[in-house]
Formats: sequence, C-alpha cells, structure tokens
Amino acid sequence: MKKNLWIAVVLALVLMLGACSHPAAQPAAGSEAAETEAPVETTAPTETPAAESAMPEEEVVKLYEQKLMEIRDYIRQGDTPEEIPEGYTGIREMMIYEEPEVLLDEIGYLMKDLSGDGQPELLIGTPVEVSEDTVSNIFALYTVKDGAVQLVTEGWARSAWFLLQDGTFYNTGSNGAAYAVIGDYAISADGSKLEAKDFYFTYEKTAGNFDDIGVYHNTTGVYDKAQAELMDITPDQLWEISAEYQNNTQVLGLMPLSTLP
Repeated sequence: MKKNLWIAVVLALVLMLGACSHPAAQPAAGSEAAETEAPVETTAPTETPAAESAMPEEEVVKLYEQKLMEIRDYIRQGDTPEEIPEGYTGIREMMIYEEPEVLLDEIGYLMKDLSGDGQPELLIGTPVEVSEDTVSNIFALYTVKDGAVQLVTEGWARSAWFLLQDGTFYNTGSNGAAYAVIGDYAISADGSKLEAKDFYFTYEKTAGNFDDIGVYHNTTGVYDKAQAELMDITPDQLWEISAEYQNNTQVLGLMPLSTLP
C-alpha cells in the first residue's frame, strides 16, 4: 500500500537520530549551528491568565469545523500548486503517495483542551507504526486566539511531532546525519505556543569535523551551540533518550476527515 511507503519515509527520517554519529558528506549551508535549518524555536512563556481569552466552546468548534473543511477540500483537489499553505506540509507529503479519498480516511482530527484554559485545541494527524507500536503522528496543532484559528506548530517527515502521555509534545527531526534534534515541549497556558522543556541537538564540536559529533542541550529550544551546554553523552546515548520519549507517545482518538458533513 502506498501509505506504507510514506510511513517508511517518515520513520527512516525519525530513526536517523540513531545514525547521527556518522559523518555527513557536507554540513548544511554554513558551518555554524545558527546557520543551519533549525527546528521550531520558542519564545518566553506567556503571563496571560489561562481563561482570559477563552471563547465559548461552541464558537471555537465552529471555527475548527471551518478549518477542517478547508483541509478536506485541499486534499480532495488532489494535484496542488507548488506553494504549500501553512500547516499543510505533512498532509502534502502524504498526498504524493495516496489518493484523496483514501487520505480522508487515513488523516484525522481531535478537538481537546490540551492547555487547560477551558478552550479546546485542534490536532490533525494520522496513525503510524513505530517499533511495532501504533502512535499518532501530528501534522498540525491549532488554537483559537483573537477570534481566529491560529497554527501553533506543524509536522512533516523531517520534523515529526507526537503527544506524550503527560500531555507534553515530543519533536524529533533531522537536517542530515550530523544534525539531529529531539525536544520535549509544554503548551503555554493560553494554548498559543509550545515552550521547550528539554531540547537536544547534535552538531560537530569543531566546524567541519564530522568525526567528532557532540550532543548539546538547552531549555530554550534554540538551535545554537553558543546557547547550549555540551553534554557528556554520545549521539548513540541521545538515541536512547529519544527511544524513551517514543515509548511514551499517545495514541489519539482521531476522527477521520471523511466523517465531516
């Protein structure tokens, strides 16, 4: 089945963390960490009271339903222009391998209050198999702010997101064999952003020396050696940390997009 090919692509990139100790042919553009393609960066936690901007749930649900119908219509049109709308990257990747009507059964959604502010967030994702277990790969996380649906984060093959058992979000990604990241993020009190709790990444300790890859850590989500601590662990040990996160991912009760009216 074509979906299995797409899943294989996703998992191969997720599992690249296990190979991050191997040298890459060339670094990403530039030789310093700040010049590489960085994963999601976060800003300082909000101090806004959780319930201050909450809307009545029925109004939030209506806004999410409109977004879901937009996503459904985007999938139905099949062949799309080169430009991918914000939040649709993971969906577009699946569209390469599968027919629209099949995707409407495979891609689903969940409305759930993840931030605890009394207002549900919207998750878009699909089930995938990781280490013989089925987990839910998140393509997009939305919230409602100032009366409009806003994207919080999105996932794709090189930057996969999962919801952990404790309600935080796990991200794993790669920009090449030497440049891998894993992170644990908490959703802010108003649901508008993800804030890093633990952020690990690999990078060569000396620019251009791919025989000596270091593991760096910070709690800001910034992909920059100058703003991170060099850990006394190997890339293979980082893979063990990643596996622990992966073992604690949630299976979401996703409703297929095909069930929309």
